[in-house]
Amino acid sequence: EKAGVTIGIVVLVNLLLRQCTGLWPHSGQGIPPMFGDYEAQRHWMEITTQLPLKDWYHNTTDNDLLYWGLDYPPLTAYISWVAGRIAEAFDPASMALLTSRGYDTPSSKLFMRLTVIFSDIVVYIPAAYLLVKTFRQSKNQPIALWNLLFIPSLILIDHGHFQYNNLSLGPTLLAIALIFQDRPYLASIAFVLALNYKQMCLYYSVAFFVYLLSNAFKDTFSRGIINVVKLGVVVIVTFGLIWAPFGVYGGVDGIKQLLIRLFPVGRGVFEDKVANLWCSISPFIKLKLIFPQETMALICLVTTVVSLLPSCYQCFKRPTKLNFVYTLVIQALGFYLFSFQVHEKSILLPLIPATILFTDHPEFVSLFSVVSTFSMYPLLLKDGLLIPYFALMLLYLATTLPSLSPRGLQLQLLSISGMGLIHLVTAFAPLPPKLPHLYTLLLTTYSFGHFFAFYAYLNYLQWFKKEKQT
Repeated sequence: EKAGVTIGIVVLVNLLLRQCTGLWPHSGQGIPPMFGDYEAQRHWMEITTQLPLKDWYHNTTDNDLLYWGLDYPPLTAYISWVAGRIAEAFDPASMALLTSRGYDTPSSKLFMRLTVIFSDIVVYIPAAYLLVKTFRQSKNQPIALWNLLFIPSLILIDHGHFQYNNLSLGPTLLAIALIFQDRPYLASIAFVLALNYKQMCLYYSVAFFVYLLSNAFKDTFSRGIINVVKLGVVVIVTFGLIWAPFGVYGGVDGIKQLLIRLFPVGRGVFEDKVANLWCSISPFIKLKLIFPQETMALICLVTTVVSLLPSCYQCFKRPTKLNFVYTLVIQALGFYLFSFQVHEKSILLPLIPATILFTDHPEFVSLFSVVSTFSMYPLLLKDGLLIPYFALMLLYLATTLPSLSPRGLQLQLLSISGMGLIHLVTAFAPLPPKLPHLYTLLLTTYSFGHFFAFYAYLNYLQWFKKEKQT
């Protein structure tokens, strides 16, 4: 009963933190002509409610794909349609075709912010609670839930910058919880839902595939074949139900256009400045000038596959629950560090499953969360979110540093000192006119060094440390 009250307080405090963050500006606020990610989400509601389904992913007179064209999977489109219908009922002007671009009244902004809060309440928080209830003892559940809910980078991106990462990460947590409960078919459905909301959940796909495949063959070979067939049917049917409307109304061309929108190779190896390998070496090796896009995409593919193989082997060899979590984090980090077309916000993908490990590895998880938030500082600075950035970072440090060992605390303070120094240089030192991206690259390269160290550390744990199941 006491634990239940504590969990209730944890949830309420985190909802309050989200609401407070939402009082600050969103991405692109008042900045035409594109207005930022907030406008992208609103525009998708406009497009899905005002145009027929067959036109949602196609360039038409009424759907200019260069203006925030839909480039997320069908589940995003369906949810945008539902939210758009509700918005249209209360404020028709907010969903008016073409004329609503940049629409940002106080009431429409409140509606949009509340949809993210509602998504947390309905999807992300219940999934996080089920997860901690599944794999943590009652006395550890409140702190485990706190760490899954109070993730500064996730709060700042979803409730400050403005996105709905909770709608893909929530089903992912649900899938992990169902894996822990030995319910592979329901876990497969939950993961397919996550993948069909945001294609970046492909970062997790290899880990799920390897773990489920290994467990399918834990008995006899013939039984394993039957299990694999069952899993395949579940996945194909779930995908089919979600994608069917686009095949019915758009035919083969409709499906093909949807795939083109989801995987736009032409955008380049990275956008803006991101804390991965390719961006970090770009000042010294001009990859975009040396290699054509197709060659660079192939290089990224090979490098990424190589980075995934060690953890794949370990997960297949020892498909324990803890090993599965290690593999999720390692492989999502591998995709982030080495793959093609990476966004700075994609660091959330390895970070979320990493928080599951807080009770076992508080030093690692705490520093990972801090560096992840730090790596997105240029984006948050552009959005006008400096005060919530520093406030949430300080609150996070105040709640996690007491959990660290003396040695872990020393390492964390050393890393934080480096971040503080970079912040001071960025704020007060004049930027060389010929090097306009110097400070941003310094910040992302510093973050990359940490992320690569985390990747190496987790591989070390998976290969050389005796597993202690908790």
